[in-house]
Amino acid sequence: MNTAILQQAEQLFRAGRRQAAVDMLEEHMHSFPADRQAATVLGRIYVNLRKLEK
Repeated sequence: MNTAILQQAEQLFRAGRRQAAVDMLEEHMHSFPADRQAATVLGRIYVNLRKLEK
């Protein structure tokens, strides 16, 4: 778990840079697939963006 990544992704999302947040978290998940907190944050973003197929 890397809380700095999660905080940065959430800041990007709140700033309206949603795709940048998704890209950052997807890259992180590629390297750390067992990171449940990052997966949860990414899932919340997908739901918010209506990307439920992810």
